[in-house]
Amino acid sequence: MEITRPEEYEKEYNDCAVRALSLAANIEYAKVHSAFQLAGRKDKHKVRCDKIISKVANLLGINIKLIKRSGSAAKLIKQYPKGRIFVLKSKHAFTIIDGVAHDLQGDLSRIKRAWLIQ
Repeated sequence: MEITRPEEYEKEYNDCAVRALSLAANIEYAKVHSAFQLAGRKDKHKVRCDKIISKVANLLGINIKLIKRSGSAAKLIKQYPKGRIFVLKSKHAFTIIDGVAHDLQGDLSRIKRAWLIQ
């Protein structure tokens, strides 16, 4: 499943973290986009998510818990077959919901960080 952005953001890019967190937390794209901007992300630019995700979560009023520092997403899915997880790979962010990866680019082999949305 690919995560889509609203029409008013159609020219936005490098926003995989915004799209992934929007889906993982079930919060509309515009609110998540604004939270990332307040945390320091510039439009159409990549961001070091691992550095600002706590601030973004606080701005959105959601609780997150770091559950994986590195390893394979396949093992992560086995450990957490249920739940909503925000995942960072090298140069990409995606979501796992109830064991299914959404907006994954490439394979499930290596992840850098993963947070459980509580």
